[in-house]
Amino acid sequence: ALGATESVPWEYAENPLPIIKKLKQLGIRIIAVEHTNRSKNYADITYPFPVCLMLGNEVDGLSPEVIKEADFAVELPMQGIKQSLNVAVAHGVVLYHVMQQFLKQSLT
Repeated sequence: ALGATESVPWEYAENPLPIIKKLKQLGIRIIAVEHTNRSKNYADITYPFPVCLMLGNEVDGLSPEVIKEADFAVELPMQGIKQSLNVAVAHGVVLYHVMQQFLKQSLT
């Protein structure tokens, strides 16, 4: 969103593997949002908090090394011939679902 980079902490890393290892040491679960042979439907998962969603680009997706380091992988079920979704849209859909679970758990 416009101006969000000024109010939300973020960081870019050319190589995400050291960041993933650091997050895991802090007890943060790594979730690959990617179609793999072990992916589960994003809506069927109970997400363990805290979590970090990892998304790749629309052409190459996540690297095999990042997928291997992930605690698990989720995907958005697709219909039709084209099995691709804009990464920003995919992130928004999954993050909205994750936040709904987080808020529900926080209130109980």
